[in-house]
Amino acid sequence: MARILFGVPNSSLAHIWLLVSAYVRQRHPPGNGFGWPAELSMVKGNRKRESHAGEVGPPAMKYRAVNSHREEDETTVGELALNDASGLEPKGGPGADVATLKTRNHPLVIGTWSVRTLYQAGKLDNLIQEADALRVDITGVAETRWTDEGLIRGDNYTMMYSGGTAHEHGMGILIKNDISKSLMGYWPVNERIILCKFEAKPFNIVIMQVYAPTSDYSDEEIEAFYDDVSKTLKQAKSSDVVIVMGDFNAKVGNTAMSKSIGRYGLGTSNERGERMIQFCEQHDMSVINTHFKQPKRRLYTWKSPGDLTRNQIDYLAINSRLKNAVSKCKTYPGADIGSDHAPIIIKINIKLKIPQRKSTKAAKYDVSQLKNEELQKKYAVGVKNRFECLMLENCTHEANEENVNNIWDSLKTAVTETNESMLPEAKRERKQAWMKEEILELMKERKKYKGTEKYKELDRQVRKECIEAKEDWLNYNCYLIEELSKDNNPRQMYEEIKKFTSYKIKARGHIKNEKGEILMETEQIIKRWSEYVEQLFDDYRGENPIQSFLQGPCILASEVAEALKHMKSGKACGIDGINTEMLKALGILVLRSSPIFVIVCTAQPTSRRILKHQCLYFCQRNQRQKTARTIER
Repeated sequence: MARILFGVPNSSLAHIWLLVSAYVRQRHPPGNGFGWPAELSMVKGNRKRESHAGEVGPPAMKYRAVNSHREEDETTVGELALNDASGLEPKGGPGADVATLKTRNHPLVIGTWSVRTLYQAGKLDNLIQEADALRVDITGVAETRWTDEGLIRGDNYTMMYSGGTAHEHGMGILIKNDISKSLMGYWPVNERIILCKFEAKPFNIVIMQVYAPTSDYSDEEIEAFYDDVSKTLKQAKSSDVVIVMGDFNAKVGNTAMSKSIGRYGLGTSNERGERMIQFCEQHDMSVINTHFKQPKRRLYTWKSPGDLTRNQIDYLAINSRLKNAVSKCKTYPGADIGSDHAPIIIKINIKLKIPQRKSTKAAKYDVSQLKNEELQKKYAVGVKNRFECLMLENCTHEANEENVNNIWDSLKTAVTETNESMLPEAKRERKQAWMKEEILELMKERKKYKGTEKYKELDRQVRKECIEAKEDWLNYNCYLIEELSKDNNPRQMYEEIKKFTSYKIKARGHIKNEKGEILMETEQIIKRWSEYVEQLFDDYRGENPIQSFLQGPCILASEVAEALKHMKSGKACGIDGINTEMLKALGILVLRSSPIFVIVCTAQPTSRRILKHQCLYFCQRNQRQKTARTIER
């Protein structure tokens, strides 16, 4: 021991501590009664580490990888900074585990799964149940067999999907709603590729789910697929964490002489596997599920009918410089969705940013309460009293622009404050799904008998009950709609139709700029639309003389009352948060209570600030018309 300590001249206290720690662990492993706390084990990923940053001439001490199941690449402390240009600084000892990618105690869990189909009753609910059981934050899904593109928002998960015109292939990415705020944008490229981008710390994450053509397709189609993936990767920045995952229908094995492939792949490579290795080398990526030592049961991702053959054809590839950020990778063959593929799950030490955006949406109140005559009178009096107080504080009797705006602000404030005190907030009605808890429990029971004859019996029962439950749900809703139609209640009828037809939101999630580059982030999309509208209306048509002294008769209070009477109820409110029911409840009581009413009615409309606000709504184009003459959606 003395020879070890004194054999290192001029060593820092940190270096001596590392040497002593290594010696004691070698002679006295944790838990053997020596008194060494198990929390400080070098094998554990949460061990305490001393930083070598800023020291002169750190010793070239070699360590094994932190994860005992990881491929044992020897790494020197001086090599722990994975990329000097990235601005990373090593903050610890063995392997560094990319310490700049924070939240080791709360890793991000990402998975990929080829499910064969989601175009079957109950499959999406089955997928969500399995993702919840595996505690996966982001799940890439191959072979959804859905058409078109868009997203589905559920109670706990959001599904973004990309498909073609036929029910084949199809991609999807399932994310938990608690991390959906980190989603910067998504790009449904085609029926074989979908890309999502998340805001994270210290680097953003770009996740691409792919589904490569099988061996039945020609080499030209394989090349076209990898060309599409390479073009899509250009959307990522050099500093982004890029993950390409999915069903590659290729075997890379464990014998390839490539830095992109580890020593723990399954089997030997084939021709399609060589093409995938070439792609990874071209983009400096590592196939992460070949770098972790696991039993073969935790390596295979596909099995043939009858379980005669098991292969590894699904992969997750990540930037080579960031592969040490992954702390765990293995397959879960016990997961059940009726597929011949098993999901691959990784844990990556990175922290998603959850932006705290202030909501600009006005609160929604239950205006149906205003049908009560007693409450309606109290509401009108409350707004009137509050409005008059604000008028005395902020307004005058002059008909100028500033005063008119102050009058409007006072009325808006009076209505808003009265709403908060008198009206309850509208409760969002939860969409009643047809899926039953009994069916979900039956799916869990089926999972226990995977690979047996009992499984087939339970699978038939699950399918039958899913079809019957969905059929009963549709029949009930159709009956309800028919009854509402007979009762001449079109508004409620269309509300019921919307409940079970609008669960899929058709949205492309991106647009293109003038150069043809893809824009996914919200700020970029808003900026591009602003530029487009400015260019569209930026033309000189000459000046027409404006007669500024034209003035018609004053608007009468009776005319305003008649207009309020004929306004339709049930319409969405504007940016002021005031809807028709509130104005009808007020009647003419507030506006004709003072001479201010005359000022508001006779003032120039252009002087009212509220009339200068603009809101553009862009309708979803037909699937066949993805491009327009002036802008590409």
